[in-house]
Amino acid sequence: MFTRISEKASGVLAPRPVSVKDRKGTFTFSQDTLMYVNPLFAEEAETFIDLLLEDLPYEEKGAGENELYINKRKGIKGYRLSITPEKAEVAAEDGVSIFQGLETLRSLLLTYGHTVPCCVISDYPKTEYRGFMLDVARHFVTIREIKKLLKAASLLHLNYFHWHLTDDQGWRFPLSFDPKVNEESSVRPAKDYQEERTEGGIYTRAELEEVVSYASRLHITIVPEIETPGHAMALLHAHPEFGCTGGPYEVPTTGGIFSDVLCVGNDEVLSFFRKVFAEVAEIFPGPYIHMGGDECPHTAYETCPKCQQRIRDNGLKDVRELQSWMTVQIAKIITELGRIPVGWDEVLENTDTMGLPPEVVVMSWRGSQGGIEAAKRGHRFIMSPSVEGVYYDYRYDREDPDEHGQYWGEASVRASYDFEPVKPEMGEHGDLVLGGQGNLWTERVDFGRDAEALLFPRLVALAESLWSGEKDWESFRARRGAIEKRLSSQDVMFWSGEWKSITHGAEPRGLADSRTLID
Repeated sequence: MFTRISEKASGVLAPRPVSVKDRKGTFTFSQDTLMYVNPLFAEEAETFIDLLLEDLPYEEKGAGENELYINKRKGIKGYRLSITPEKAEVAAEDGVSIFQGLETLRSLLLTYGHTVPCCVISDYPKTEYRGFMLDVARHFVTIREIKKLLKAASLLHLNYFHWHLTDDQGWRFPLSFDPKVNEESSVRPAKDYQEERTEGGIYTRAELEEVVSYASRLHITIVPEIETPGHAMALLHAHPEFGCTGGPYEVPTTGGIFSDVLCVGNDEVLSFFRKVFAEVAEIFPGPYIHMGGDECPHTAYETCPKCQQRIRDNGLKDVRELQSWMTVQIAKIITELGRIPVGWDEVLENTDTMGLPPEVVVMSWRGSQGGIEAAKRGHRFIMSPSVEGVYYDYRYDREDPDEHGQYWGEASVRASYDFEPVKPEMGEHGDLVLGGQGNLWTERVDFGRDAEALLFPRLVALAESLWSGEKDWESFRARRGAIEKRLSSQDVMFWSGEWKSITHGAEPRGLADSRTLID
């Protein structure tokens, strides 16, 4: 049962447009509607129709001829959507903005059906980077489900998908040069069954290219992540020689932080990752490649002869600077491929000797401090702080013991809505923030439907925070019925609990927090 849905366009859209002027009358989109498309935007128009017909097939009979124009017009900031009973027009200067306008039209159609209220909308985004992350290493997520999430995200004007492809519990990126990793690092024992069996999976190159192509049609850029130097147990299982002790190593069946990490003193590790990132760059054409860098214990380096030799050879102070050395090497590999390296905010630490290459984009996750520090150092950065309502493996309501999600944190719909990537402490460096991102880790996410319910409606709230210049929580709550109608129209599962006006917060997720360091 949906809450009341406004009869006016101004009362249903999310993200909230910059300007919506309601008009009298309605426009019916049917098989009788004539479409006139500037050839520059033919692909955007075709994608719009394909997406719409998946969830709202044409009516057999139209309501008389009317027209939809998709035009190029100069001097428009963002897009302009104008709807009268006889004519609808989406106008913009570029394909990205045109598609955003068409997605707003799709939002109206999924809300009301084939007949939508007339209006004039002028709209453009507040931030450049509006993203969400999905961890497929802890639990494998099918290509079909990922495309479904991308489609739902596109309707929210989200434009980056951070694909967390490797971690301790699984390696999902296929390597043409290393079938051993493909076979041994992609599966693990299934802990929930008495009989012996495995779980996991690895994508094929064709599947990755399929998602890249689909995301491109939606004007969504994929940011692939390959973890270094920590969270590497799955890789170490196939290549124990890449670890400091030589193993043996097993692919874990539980979450946590493991002290066995990549050996920074082993030149073969860097040779391996040169090949890995070369193949990543071949498949993913976007500007960013994420190199990980989070939650890497340094204890194994203390007794590793190769790591100790690396310290001496490079004049490093101690084992803590070994990770900084590794970060610099991986950043060089990515930069030489013509891409921009991204790292979790730990890459800012222990950089007195090596420094952090200026091109590295910092992703601040342990709070806002990483972004504030990155700004002071002149680095561009992306905000995704775990304690500010954008970690979607947390519960919606921390006080509810029966709710799905991690027990140590809460990310309410209100907290997602209140999130702002630019902080006052950034001062004049606030322009270095690219935007923000919501993250879904999957230690407790067994199925794609679980992922949907944890992402939505929080991702809708975050999308409005990153897109809209002016926000109003009570207005957002009033649009709940329309938001849920659109999610249902796309067969997207969503959480149906109370949208609270307060939040209990969350514990930080660092090495010193409630997560377990496993020796």
